Amino acid sequence: MKKNMINFSCSIYFLVLFFLAPIYSVLAQDIVLPAEDTYKYYNAVFVSKDTTMEISYYIQAGKKLKNFAHLYNVELYYSKDGGQTFRGPMKAVKGDVGMGVKATLEKTLKIIKWKPLEDDDDFSGQNIVLEVRPTMYIPANAKHNKGPQFGALNIVMPGLGDYFVRPGSGRALLPIFLGALIGGGVYANKMANDSYNSYLTATEASQMNKSYDEAKIYDMVSKGLVYTAIGIWGIDVITGVIKGFRNQGFRAKYENQTLKKSTAYTPKLELFGGYAGTAGQLGVRLKF
Repeated sequence: MKKNMINFSCSIYFLVLFFLAPIYSVLAQDIVLPAEDTYKYYNAVFVSKDTTMEISYYIQAGKKLKNFAHLYNVELYYSKDGGQTFRGPMKAVKGDVGMGVKATLEKTLKIIKWKPLEDDDDFSGQNIVLEVRPTMYIPANAKHNKGPQFGALNIVMPGLGDYFVRPGSGRALLPIFLGALIGGGVYANKMANDSYNSYLTATEASQMNKSYDEAKIYDMVSKGLVYTAIGIWGIDVITGVIKGFRNQGFRAKYENQTLKKSTAYTPKLELFGGYAGTAGQLGVRLKF
């Protein structure tokens, strides 16, 4: 009896770990993330030997969009009148610019190398303001930010819908885990029936009591494992559908939005001895 209770307690322990592990992984992060993706225009340096301007910035991933598959199309604009009007996007650029730029959890600097004289023959470097414009888009091959109808596929098989709505969700082993729980429940039910049959055929009182107690324990374990598997499966279906609705909302709100627009985002504008134009614009005056 004690051995059976220990096995049952171990099963509950691992189930608790299954639910708490994702929460712990989030709480254990040392990185303090903003609510939404933000970017900071960091610095600009003119390299005289090859007349190249190096612009550095970073895009930090936010908590809301951390598990939403998205990339940025980063474009560089510049103004010759102190930020009143901008030209762009610039073509003579390379580095962390164009399609495919990712937001990072840490504040990892990205570099744009720009040859201004190739974009503007009259470029003098006087009274200019640079502007980096990251615009979110959903890549065509993105598989993990689908809508609620895909999340509902968890009804067909546990974890199936998660593949479409949760990037890096770690739910690939969920069908095996739930299958093990149900299999364990079926086996415990068989042991309960065997013990109950032993109880019915026992001729001694001690054997009858032992078999009856074992039948009750096995029956409790069987129901606990099966009900737990059904509960987890149900939670997986519900959370998958909810995540699908969230993905749908994120796509409607953020896709094709430029980070500098405060109507779509509220970035924390941090400047390093530079120039700030109207709200939501970042730049730096350059002197040669």
